[in-house]
Amino acid sequence: MMKLALCALALLLLNRAAAQDDCCFSINKTSRQFMDTYGRARIFHGVNIVYKRFPYHPINATFDPQLSLSSEDVTFLKENGFSVVRLYVAWPGLEPSKGSYNSTYLDVLADFVDVLGKAGIYTILDCHQDVWSPKFCGEGAPDYAALYENRTIKPLQFPTPIPTLSPFKVDPKTGYPDAEECSKHNFFTYYFTDAVGKTMQSLYDNEQQIQDHFGMFWERVAERFEGNEYVLAYELLNEPWAGDVYRHPDQLEPHVADAKNLQPMYKKLHESIRKYDQKHIIMFEPTIIITSVPVGGFANTGLSEGPGGPAFNDRQALSYHLYCVFLDSHGQPSNTRFCDASNKEVVGIRMDDAKKLGVAGFLTEWGAYDDATYPGSKPYEDALDILRLADQHLQSWTYWQYKGYGDFTTQSSSASEGLWFMNGSLQTHKLELLTRTYAKAVSGDFVSQTFSPETGNFLLSFIARTKLAHAPSLIYLNEDIHYPNGFTVSVSPSGAAVYSTSHNTIELSLSETVMDGQVLTVEIVQKT
Repeated sequence: MMKLALCALALLLLNRAAAQDDCCFSINKTSRQFMDTYGRARIFHGVNIVYKRFPYHPINATFDPQLSLSSEDVTFLKENGFSVVRLYVAWPGLEPSKGSYNSTYLDVLADFVDVLGKAGIYTILDCHQDVWSPKFCGEGAPDYAALYENRTIKPLQFPTPIPTLSPFKVDPKTGYPDAEECSKHNFFTYYFTDAVGKTMQSLYDNEQQIQDHFGMFWERVAERFEGNEYVLAYELLNEPWAGDVYRHPDQLEPHVADAKNLQPMYKKLHESIRKYDQKHIIMFEPTIIITSVPVGGFANTGLSEGPGGPAFNDRQALSYHLYCVFLDSHGQPSNTRFCDASNKEVVGIRMDDAKKLGVAGFLTEWGAYDDATYPGSKPYEDALDILRLADQHLQSWTYWQYKGYGDFTTQSSSASEGLWFMNGSLQTHKLELLTRTYAKAVSGDFVSQTFSPETGNFLLSFIARTKLAHAPSLIYLNEDIHYPNGFTVSVSPSGAAVYSTSHNTIELSLSETVMDGQVLTVEIVQKT
């Protein structure tokens, strides 16, 4: 019996080691590009799927234009070239009350991850928050992490001290402010309340061991997904706020808040994850940008290194967001020229940050456009600008977001920010923007890629690595939308690679004549 048990244990360890061999994506320390297990450079295009209310995950049984991530949705995502999903992993979903864990929640998320992964769509597990808690018209933390009681310094009543807001009606059962009153104001306003600042500061200061519990949350997530080949990364915390800016006004400078609050916390969270998972990429964000001068008022991060330090730069990436701050009354871009200028400035700053830290960058949020996104509109032009910038800097991205999912903290209407109308019809112009021709993988390192949605023309350059001759480059293109009359493919130098085509895919294999380090160019032209 003991012999059988030892054999079973040995088999289990071997299987686990084999799974680890297939895992995981990493970062090329020289190029700072994402790499797969073959060593190919990768770029990802995808969407956010963040369901902010209980049960903190979409429905999966059947398609719904606002609430689902069903098999029909997965097929749709694959057909339109989306290769990554940024999926909410909710702290209150796993730890609904202090010290009490619901492992079934992670099983549900794992099912989504596996179904997506088998379709070639990878997952970023994103610990999301906006204004921290339902107690402050937001979401993200369990209720116990937002309690007023026993605080060393008690916060003022929410939403004090915002001069234009009076105390909201509160549900006596939940302690949450009235949802209708919350929705009357831009959610970002609530970050400047004393309650949000002090409770988020308590996370950074580990008051009542809140940060310790946050670390235990990440330990359990890492333990569950260790070795899962379909997980691209863990993202530590969405849009972290600067903390108590009334007691610590210096934290209104993002680089100060980064250094004081985020750097030490990120190090501890990294250590929590690495207890169980040494391989998956960890993504981290700087303090959410704080500025009253949109153009010329953005700042570089105050982080001096990634969560694991330079030794882990092959397994960590800077996550950043890009939203125009010039908005109309519907939360949509209102000035194309100013938006373009601020987009360029922010991306330039984040590229500088990633280079300084020695990590990859990933544009994990942008968009939130409503149903008025049609050619010539300001949201449409803003999207084109952001997509061009992403291509220019070889950045992967995830659009906010795939569906509305009842989103109550966003700059747009939750029902229209995704790809479907409430009646179930598709927002076709928005899809035409997002389903772009791009190289998912190259047998070497990216040099450049550009795509024109107006003409369908695509140009890719990459440095060939002969050791990757067995691993073909993969180019996605949407034939129905961008190439209704077909397309032509040319490779330069001639004979350096051969290609084959299948539905929406071009597979390019290096030839025996190609030299290591040689630059190859691939051009796709729409037939007229």
